[in-house]
Amino acid sequence: MGLRLQAAEIHREVKAFYGNFGVLVRALAYILAHGGDGLRNATLDAVLNANYIRKGMEPYYELP
Repeated sequence: MGLRLQAAEIHREVKAFYGNFGVLVRALAYILAHGGDGLRNATLDAVLNANYIRKGMEPYYELP
């Protein structure tokens, strides 16, 4: 039983590692697909959208 429990714990750790690896690969693929200028434009669009949503929430929430 002890050996089986240890194997399950190892599997859980390996599974978590590969989950993070997939996120990193996806991020790298996004960066490579858009290039420097495209990544900057996507960032500026994200900030603009966040500010738009923040402005719409001001009547309902106390925001900084």
